[in-house]
Amino acid sequence: MIGGVRDTIASLNPKFGDGHELSYWARNGTKEAEFLAHMFEVVFGNNPVFKKYLPDLYEDMQLLWEQLKKEVIQK
Repeated sequence: MIGGVRDTIASLNPKFGDGHELSYWARNGTKEAEFLAHMFEVVFGNNPVFKKYLPDLYEDMQLLWEQLKKEVIQK
């Protein structure tokens, strides 16, 4: 669960966080894919590490999921 937080931080800024080599983050789409993967971890897995140490991001990920879900349903 801590690894998910580290990956998410790195997906936002590869100079911080951890979990993958810098070359991984240089590939197109990996930052977005990692962020979305860990957003699902928060939404469906209720990762307590995010909730405790990154409460604002935890809430923002919940909100982002709800917004994305609404957009898909409306189409």
